[in-house]
Amino acid sequence: FFFSEASYQQFRDYDGFYFPDPHTLKGRINGEEYLLSYNPQQQVYLWQTSRVEILIDEQHRLISGMERTHLTNGELLEMKPYYIMRVLLEGIIHDPKAYSSVMLRGGEIE
Repeated sequence: FFFSEASYQQFRDYDGFYFPDPHTLKGRINGEEYLLSYNPQQQVYLWQTSRVEILIDEQHRLISGMERTHLTNGELLEMKPYYIMRVLLEGIIHDPKAYSSVMLRGGEIE
């Protein structure tokens, strides 16, 4: 985990994650950039890759999506990074007062 966007960008050759805000996790896995953001009011996740942008409900069902680059008919999307990041983001969101949550998101324990 990186503690800031600056350090995340400085070490572009390394995989890792950082929190741009308390409900968003940006990450690099195998050199590819991803973003996962949770909207607590609508209870949906926004998943962005270089190829697609999709909304997913809390039960991992597709709500809607759009291409960011052209996809060929029948092309499969690798979703493993989504599941990795979803577990990490949910762990931090569901236990915001845990030491690791406070450290990663830069908050304070009340």
